[in-house]
Amino acid sequence: MKKITYILTFFLITYISFAQDSGLSNVQDSLVLVIKNDTYHDSLKISAAKLLLLVTWAYEPKFYSYIKISDSLAKLSDNKLLRALVNLNYGQYYIYIDKYDSARFYLNKAYEYYSSTKNYRLLAASCGEMGNSYCLNGDYRQCLKWYLKALENIYKVGDTPWIAVNLNNIGSVYYYLSDTTEALNYYKQAYELYSYLGQKHGIALTTNNIGVVLYDKGALDSAKKYFFVAIKNAKEAGYREQLAESLNHLASIYLNEKLLDSAFYLVNQSIEMVRYSGDYSRLADNLALKAEILVEMNKISEARKLLDSSFIIANKINSPEIIKRVYLLRYVLDTLQGQFKSALYNFMKYSKLKDSLSNNKIKKDIANLEAVYELELAEKENQLLKIQQERQKLIIERHRIIFISIAIFFLLIFVFVLILIRQNKKIRRYNEELEKKNIEISQKNTALAKQKEEIIAQKKEIEKQNIELIRSQRKIQESIYYAYKIQKSLLPSERLFHPYFKESFILFIPQQTVSGDFYWADLINEKFYFAVGDCTGHGVPGAFISMMVFTVLKEITIIYTDYSAAEILSQMRETIKKVFYVMDKNQITDGADIALVILDTKTYKINFAGAYRPLFLIHDAELIVFKGDKQPVGSYLKEKLFTDHYIQLEKNDIIYLFTDGYYDQIRQKDMKKFMLSQFKKLLLEIHNLPLEEQKIILEKKFYEWKQDASQIDDITILGLKV
Repeated sequence: MKKITYILTFFLITYISFAQDSGLSNVQDSLVLVIKNDTYHDSLKISAAKLLLLVTWAYEPKFYSYIKISDSLAKLSDNKLLRALVNLNYGQYYIYIDKYDSARFYLNKAYEYYSSTKNYRLLAASCGEMGNSYCLNGDYRQCLKWYLKALENIYKVGDTPWIAVNLNNIGSVYYYLSDTTEALNYYKQAYELYSYLGQKHGIALTTNNIGVVLYDKGALDSAKKYFFVAIKNAKEAGYREQLAESLNHLASIYLNEKLLDSAFYLVNQSIEMVRYSGDYSRLADNLALKAEILVEMNKISEARKLLDSSFIIANKINSPEIIKRVYLLRYVLDTLQGQFKSALYNFMKYSKLKDSLSNNKIKKDIANLEAVYELELAEKENQLLKIQQERQKLIIERHRIIFISIAIFFLLIFVFVLILIRQNKKIRRYNEELEKKNIEISQKNTALAKQKEEIIAQKKEIEKQNIELIRSQRKIQESIYYAYKIQKSLLPSERLFHPYFKESFILFIPQQTVSGDFYWADLINEKFYFAVGDCTGHGVPGAFISMMVFTVLKEITIIYTDYSAAEILSQMRETIKKVFYVMDKNQITDGADIALVILDTKTYKINFAGAYRPLFLIHDAELIVFKGDKQPVGSYLKEKLFTDHYIQLEKNDIIYLFTDGYYDQIRQKDMKKFMLSQFKKLLLEIHNLPLEEQKIILEKKFYEWKQDASQIDDITILGLKV
């Protein structure tokens, strides 16, 4: 049989090559000619029909006509294998034209046939297409059931790329069902397979999906790590759609962290990717995100124009989520501009749409819970059905024995009686067992109903406790967030540096919501003062000390305008010692490490002094280190005067002030620090790039180094280019 198949395949390939040389348009037309030629043997025409269906896709114009031709041949030849393949292709065609009930009718026939064979590849294909029909119709429970069946058969085939695709699809279904734990599990399995295969396209897709789940869970640092991986692989694979999506997600995180320049830079890149791709949903979402960033930048008129464009596109594609977002941002803009009538209108539109979407989500969650209960009930009914089927088989067996006994009644009357008595006893015994099992099932069903009531009651109690816990957590978070807003409002805007430096960046990553690090800048008597400090501790205690040190620094520079940088640090030390003495007479250790610079705005000569903190200067591709004194601004056993350094800046020189949190970070896999030497090397490698790109690279490098390890300290890096 295999020899015949090989001969037919060779003949078909030879014929197709000859036909194309003779002017036929494509392979499909050549195969159609073979099928319609009555001089050929049926086995050859059947092989041609199978090949025709395997090399044609649903979106091709002649797909349906090819199926009809193959269908006619299958009916004439009564070939079951071709019949099954025709049904599978009918299913694919009806999915393509959105007729899902018709698709499932044919796919179920294909599934039944392939289930009786060992053709696991086509069995998996029929399961996968059945899952697609339910997913596209919004029935994710049935979709998940068929996707899992498809995966089971793909494992038997051993097709690793296909396994990775299905794992990712199953993860997406769990995500739609709001089961983020299972979604994350399947996404990570798919990511491991794509990494093993080296398929950058799949790596970009799965790491983006993992990042989305982590973002929803509030794990922003971990989400950023995966989005960086997705962006890198999408760029290398030329996967523009995925690159645009990952850039959008990363920009949203930066907006959430108030890193507006970085968010603006990334969302612009994402818009450029999708503007001409036809992905109107992503374009509308990007325009709304850019408008939200512009609102934070106080660029109201530009934000309003982008919102109008986003609203038009969202209505065109009927995207209620984006429309809801636009209404909310319009309400914010109208409120800021005092247009309260318009603000009220937009808020009412937003609230109505939000309530509608929320109700739909609640209905969906309830449906999922009911589906789980129905699944458990169905399993019990299946057990009962199996028992009934066994009983039916016994009855059929008894009738068969009676029929045979009657046929040979006169010859085997005695044997018949014995067999009948024995069989009746067996049936009685089985009936007794069946009755016991029916009673057990009834009891289990009663217990299951009771368990369901208990589960519902427990669920309500847990929900009540969760609400109380959320309220408590919210109060704590609101307090910390208010402290963060106070600290953020005291820290200077990056725009303060723009009149005196060509480029600048501030990388500020607190270990917790509030920080023990701070940065400061002010113009006093044509001298521009700026500093970076690292105070004792981090979190709320560190933030308290940093604000006290920040206030002392600001007051001293205003009062002692003729002091050098070293004299200012010495005066700060005395003031801080007095403050801590008043607070706690035994306190001698709290204080701060500071790098302070005074810029003469006319001559561009700087005066630098440091308490444990250095100043890095890159001049003509050479990194020069100006060390600070090895003593803090605070109580110290061996106090001495601070040292002044005077440096003449030249065009394109770059200054870096920083705390020690960046290069003290520990990597989880070997517990090694990043180290100051590697930090210097990194700055030299990137110093020719624009400072905004330097900031992104520094942040990306930090998360790549840290991986899943905890951040051990606050991080502040200030970069300035003359």
